[in-house]
Amino acid sequence: MVTRKIQKFLCFLLMLGFFVLPAFSLDVPKLETPIMDKADVINSSDEMALNQKLSNLSNETGIQVAVLTIPSLEGEALESYSMKVVEDWKLGQKGVDNGVLLLVSIGDRELRIETGYGVEGDLTDTKCGLIIRNVITPHFQDGEYSKGIVQGVTAIVENVAVNFSENSENPIVLEDDDSDDWEDFLVVGIFVAFFSIVMISAATSKKNPTSESSDNKMLKAAIVAKTLMEVAESLSDDDNHHFGGFSGGGFSSGGFGGFSGGGGSFGGGGASGKW
Repeated sequence: MVTRKIQKFLCFLLMLGFFVLPAFSLDVPKLETPIMDKADVINSSDEMALNQKLSNLSNETGIQVAVLTIPSLEGEALESYSMKVVEDWKLGQKGVDNGVLLLVSIGDRELRIETGYGVEGDLTDTKCGLIIRNVITPHFQDGEYSKGIVQGVTAIVENVAVNFSENSENPIVLEDDDSDDWEDFLVVGIFVAFFSIVMISAATSKKNPTSESSDNKMLKAAIVAKTLMEVAESLSDDDNHHFGGFSGGGFSSGGFGGFSGGGGSFGGGGASGKW
């Protein structure tokens, strides 16, 4: 009897959790301006200047860059919440997918740049990582959140809108560090190893005519080498996180009170970081 009561009580808790837990998921604020400073870390003059700059960028080019700062993720994963935001805001033009989100969670000390499909060629995952590591987080580590966001947005805009009229006269230079040098050695190492295997295999076939022909062995080895090189290149892009894509409605943007997304699609490209 006691066991049955315990089972019923556990079932009740599970059902309660099913209905209650979703209520604690972090909501996405309504997009009203390009700068949504919910953590209140951007000073008023910087916020006004960024809103003006990003509104002009949207009006002149159709590219939409937005910033969201929040006090905390409240237990949600950074990447999943970032995707939830861009899914709701639909930054960029439909079919062009030229939207970018900079998400900053102050309490968790985490940030992410989320890129739309249409800007991934100019604002690559590697560049997003460099902007986070070399441009934004040094300021964040000094408590200069407003300056870090201004510099980060400037670097983003310089990459996605090279000819934008309000680009800085002194562009931010992104310098890579040596932390990813192993990637080049990995690719070269695979090529050298399989080239050696091909040559040894061909030599062995000539000495043993009854074995598989050297042409077949060389073809097989080349296919395997090409496949492994592609895998190595994909693994080297460790900042890339891909999730399901989506799209939304029409394009609309205006002044500070009329900024809205235009239906851009995102696939999880970008980079995340901490400070």
